[in-house]
Amino acid sequence: MAGLAFFVLELIPLLSLQLNFLYSNLPAPEEIQDMVGTLNAFVQALLTPIQATMHDIIEIAAESAQTKLDAAIRQVVNLGLGGLLSLINTLGFVLGFLIIPAWLLDVLRDHQVGIRTINRNLPKQARPDFWPVAHLIDRPFRAFFAGQVVLAIAARVGIYLGRCC
Repeated sequence: MAGLAFFVLELIPLLSLQLNFLYSNLPAPEEIQDMVGTLNAFVQALLTPIQATMHDIIEIAAESAQTKLDAAIRQVVNLGLGGLLSLINTLGFVLGFLIIPAWLLDVLRDHQVGIRTINRNLPKQARPDFWPVAHLIDRPFRAFFAGQVVLAIAARVGIYLGRCC
């Protein structure tokens, strides 16, 4: 797990540097306009009917190139952010998959310690009323979670049988 976290922590600055390098090496709008100006000067040397047609073609190509370049940059950024969010979601799932069972084992192991701690912190006159209410709440929750476990196991078995058969 630490190796994966180290990999992610090393990957993010590297990707940031590469995207910054790519963006800084793209021609600025002024440079594109200079190229268009140079091309227009070349077109001025052509015959008059050809000049108008070439001028229109150059303007359309320049606008199209700028639009497509902006769209490509947005797509790269969206793809990078989408990948990063997907990676974070995966890490969250894996951590939850590892941490929740460990937490449950810890809670179940320390059940008696928890009861003693609650009794120590509750006022003596509230204890006789607290535990019956806690048991009333505990029974439906236990039944609900037991049903969820059975449902999850049944769904997993059904998915497995659906894929293999």
